[in-house]
Amino acid sequence: MRSAGAWFRRYWLLLAGIFAASLWLGVQQEIPFRYASNDAAEYADVARRLARGDGFTTSLIYPAELEFGVHREHPALVRPPLWPSLLAAAFVVFGPGEWAIQVVLLGLYVLSVVLAGLLGQRLAGLGAGIVAASAVAVAPDTLALSLVGMTETLYGVCILLVLWLLARGSHPVWVGVGCAALYLTRYNGIVLLPFALLYLVLSDSESRGRRVSYCLLGFVLLASPWWVRNTLVTGEPFFTYYQWAIYFPVTGRTYTTTLLHLITPTPDSPLAMDPLEKVRILLPLMFLNWPLAAANFSACVGLGIACVKRNALGISFAGLAVATTVGLSLALPRGRYFAPLFPGLLVLGVAGWWSLRGRVKWLGLALLLASPLLPPVIDPAPDLVFARGLLGDHEEGTDEEEAVFARCIRDQPTPPIIVAEDASRVVWQTDATTIWLPATSEDFWRIVSEYPVRFVYMVTRQDLLGPRFSATFAPRKDCGPGFYERLTALN
Repeated sequence: MRSAGAWFRRYWLLLAGIFAASLWLGVQQEIPFRYASNDAAEYADVARRLARGDGFTTSLIYPAELEFGVHREHPALVRPPLWPSLLAAAFVVFGPGEWAIQVVLLGLYVLSVVLAGLLGQRLAGLGAGIVAASAVAVAPDTLALSLVGMTETLYGVCILLVLWLLARGSHPVWVGVGCAALYLTRYNGIVLLPFALLYLVLSDSESRGRRVSYCLLGFVLLASPWWVRNTLVTGEPFFTYYQWAIYFPVTGRTYTTTLLHLITPTPDSPLAMDPLEKVRILLPLMFLNWPLAAANFSACVGLGIACVKRNALGISFAGLAVATTVGLSLALPRGRYFAPLFPGLLVLGVAGWWSLRGRVKWLGLALLLASPLLPPVIDPAPDLVFARGLLGDHEEGTDEEEAVFARCIRDQPTPPIIVAEDASRVVWQTDATTIWLPATSEDFWRIVSEYPVRFVYMVTRQDLLGPRFSATFAPRKDCGPGFYERLTALN
């Protein structure tokens, strides 16, 4: 018995990883790309070009990016670099396809479970580590989002990594590197840095200044190459088009009617919304329907217990959660943007309950583990409900059928330029230079007049169809619905 116990204490993390991998493989069924958002295809396009040696470039161009031209070497300026870089490494080994993306996601999901176990063990012992790893493994949102090719799984791993580095007292340089990895996954990830610094201040009264300096140094060391690249391309080290997200309206927004779909976006555009008005409307609703409480209410209570007991890591994480909520009320209030916080919440929730004694401790932990099976205290966000649907009954997945228009585009003797409302799908399937359909008719005709646009693909934007369009483009019924070719190209 002693030998078996010693073996388990030594190898339990390996068993947790095997359990996580088995669970993931059991529910994964070749989820096709159409289940993911446009973001997944856009990241994959950058990764595919990285893998073949084209650098951080993209075939996909938003109207707001036209200031950098329309060509095959167009710089990738919308997406941060870490997720495309990981995908590119997989594409080099396995080829540019969904299978390679799923290999990366499986590895990250298993890593999230292992890190959760390590963090839980560090905070409250072996039992807490086992419970934390189990809770993260069966969390429906974490599992569902690890099946599609977006950044949430990597983002969650980076948060867990930083929490673990802080908990084990790692050198602050590595903490800064972990914060920079989060920032290079999604720019809003920079919000973790001040709370990591807060932990370093709260946990050491003698060397605060030195620890903070080392953490900032680690952040700069990893992030600075990207800043140099941005400076060389744009003249600004911190250049990002995400600045326009704070002006995105709460309602009435579609994939082709954001400020990024204007050639010249401005805060006074009819498509813009005052950020303070957004906060006034969204912030109370987001706290009343807090996605973290919807994900696991018992874990939130456990986090509160950790804060009451003056756990520096719990206090820092609670600050991160509140700051994320406030920040997203300025941008896009989607549930999946909170999902990377869920694994850290579960681990700290376990640690909070573990610090108690008696029946209440075990009741809290039981509710935390059983949360996926219980009715939610707060309804989850609609996009997370959709994501959880991947774990239930759905059609058996197959690789997404190639659209008819893809073959028409590939048949061209020279690479064409396309304007499309489903631009991410067009780019992923054809690798053709594609401009997102602009938000206004004026911008559409400006693009058509200034660039040699060969094809237009649009199905829902009927506002652009009229005499002028019919005089310029003809439908190509052999290429599927909504596909048009320029008349001068047909003659």
